[in-house]
Amino acid sequence: MKKYVFASLLALSSGLFAEQSDTQTEGSVLPPRVNNAFMHVDLGLGPCPVPLPSFALGHRNQWNHHGLDVSLSVTTVVAATQLKFTPMYLYYFTPNLQSEFYMGFGLGTSVAMAGQTFLALSPEFVMGKEYRTEAGSRRFFQTSISFPTFAFGGGNDEGVLYFPLVVFSYGICF
Repeated sequence: MKKYVFASLLALSSGLFAEQSDTQTEGSVLPPRVNNAFMHVDLGLGPCPVPLPSFALGHRNQWNHHGLDVSLSVTTVVAATQLKFTPMYLYYFTPNLQSEFYMGFGLGTSVAMAGQTFLALSPEFVMGKEYRTEAGSRRFFQTSISFPTFAFGGGNDEGVLYFPLVVFSYGICF
């Protein structure tokens, strides 16, 4: 009995981990490969609950299910400004250039200037949807969540903000 179980497991693992060919045979349909790269401008509101205007400029690459987004954002109100650099890993659930959902994570590094200047680090989580308009241009909606935020400097002791900072944004790709 042990021989049959071992042989079955060996055959099953060989089938699961075998390399798959990119060539198509007649009648077979392989999903298309999605390789995409573009620059983007984001217009947003946040961090909520205070709806401040937010502006970001970034670059995004996608290789099938995996992606990388690097952006630089500015959030400002009259007396305070935050400049944030965020590299993020993205995972696309069903790669398709027409419409696709994604989630991701990264580490945001920001400098805030509000009378005093301080540095902040925060884990970033994002979820969104990319799509192509009828005119053929790419757009996306996304929600970014920074939680928690670790602040350093500014004349005060280091602190941790245990309140999620949420930014809703709309991206225009070029």
